Amino acid sequence: GTSLVVAPAIPLLRLAATLAIHGDPERFRTLEQWEVSSGCPSVAGEPIVSLHSRSELILASAIVALTTIVIFTIAKAEGLSTAGALALSVIFAFGTSAWSTASRSLWQHGPSMLMLSLALLLQIRRRRLPIAGALLAFAYVIRPTNAIALVMGGTWAAMTRRRQAIGFAIGGAVVLALFAIANERTFGAALPPYFQPQRLGASGTFWEALAADVVSPARGLFVFSPVLAFSLAGIALKIRHGRFSRLDVSLAGCILLHWIAIGDCIRRFHDRG
Repeated sequence: GTSLVVAPAIPLLRLAATLAIHGDPERFRTLEQWEVSSGCPSVAGEPIVSLHSRSELILASAIVALTTIVIFTIAKAEGLSTAGALALSVIFAFGTSAWSTASRSLWQHGPSMLMLSLALLLQIRRRRLPIAGALLAFAYVIRPTNAIALVMGGTWAAMTRRRQAIGFAIGGAVVLALFAIANERTFGAALPPYFQPQRLGASGTFWEALAADVVSPARGLFVFSPVLAFSLAGIALKIRHGRFSRLDVSLAGCILLHWIAIGDCIRRFHDRG
């Protein structure tokens, strides 16, 4: 999924690299030395392949920048002023792991956030739900745990936009069908090994893993992004003022189910270790 997201940018990046290298060959050798010193030796081939680490950095940064713009648009759609929306987007970009992790390389995280935020914008505007369904399905193609967002988004559409729910389902089904066809041709199965479901289950370390996911010094959400703790206050305020919508319920469900799923992954890793 991540490869498909960045594919349209490759011709542009290839052109820019070719022009830069022809204009200053010495700079290319300097960049190659930078690759080696950063622990990512260059690979023989065209510039964007040879300088793969720098290419990934550019592409990943662009994806997070685009996501930040979408977050700004979401904030405006939710009624925030321009200053408030700008503050929220800056907090997203630099107060979370968006910049420190997602923008540093082509992980699943950046493209996943971009697809989820685009889908959320369409859900908030209650428009083009077939596209929202396709975006959430593609988010699943990028990262398997996004199946949670796809299911919760479908549930929200069925409960609030019944006439458009069919379109939402069709949009998602088209993407998933193409994904299944590609997997069948490549792996001989509808899902690749990485996407095979794992059984969730409680154990003596499961509750410890849930806590670790929030406050662990190594991976705790509120340790690395403490500003997100204010989202709990935001939920409380929305409930208090009677503004907690069905979309908010589905989003809260996504957070809760992600927390459980990631906690179980940590538990299984701990148990195997």
